Amino acid sequence: MRREVKLLIAALIAFMLPFTGASAQRDAMIFNHLSAGVDIGTRGFGLEVSAPLTPYLEVRTGFDIMPHFGYTYDVDLSDVKIGNSTPELLRMRDGTYKTGINGSLNMTDWKLMLDIFPFRKSSFHLTAGMFVGSSTFINVTNTNAFGPDLSGEWGMGITLKNGDRIKADEDGFIHASAKVNGFKPYVGIGFGRAISEDHHFSVACDIGALFWGKPKLTILNTHGEESVITAAEFDSKDAEKAFDIVSKVIAYPLINIRLIYHIF
Repeated sequence: MRREVKLLIAALIAFMLPFTGASAQRDAMIFNHLSAGVDIGTRGFGLEVSAPLTPYLEVRTGFDIMPHFGYTYDVDLSDVKIGNSTPELLRMRDGTYKTGINGSLNMTDWKLMLDIFPFRKSSFHLTAGMFVGSSTFINVTNTNAFGPDLSGEWGMGITLKNGDRIKADEDGFIHASAKVNGFKPYVGIGFGRAISEDHHFSVACDIGALFWGKPKLTILNTHGEESVITAAEFDSKDAEKAFDIVSKVIAYPLINIRLIYHIF
């Protein structure tokens, strides 16, 4: 068995030689340099540190944060039906059926990336990595308070088709979230190296896709647990179409620019 293991190791080393160079001593660069940088792009902004493994490989890690900003969309609930709801149940405290639906972003992830350079002297690289963080990426709530039929201790609530029951809190607000996977693989391409032999400052750019799984909308029920809302809950073709479109967005595009400082 030992002989087979040795042969396997020898074969792996032989396979890696074209990527790591003919001379292991010449190409040994494991963590002998360190860079720090900031990035900004469709993922928000982030901080990261980078180090080389070989002339063909660099590893970087850090955090990305999406600034918390929101968007409000005005809706009229007079013709909306969800679960067993009635128009009266969706009346606001001011007597109208109009409210804003406010969504606020909530994206913070730790990341680990491996940049692969096919050519020793080129800045072009392939990247494989992962983001790990919160599964909630949008928090959603109404801006106009629901009336007593749906809120408070004696509110009737809405019964969903799976039997779960939801209602607004004592202040008349319903809290929902758009969720994806907490673990998100990433693949992409880019230009630039984190380690520059000639300059302390360098710039890199990347484009790729972050795969976060099938998005879903969850809402707190009367037990304080999360119920998943599907298109089947709505008596509306528009809602069904919207849910169908959103459920197919399994990847998030990532485009960013990195500003890098070579520490040593």
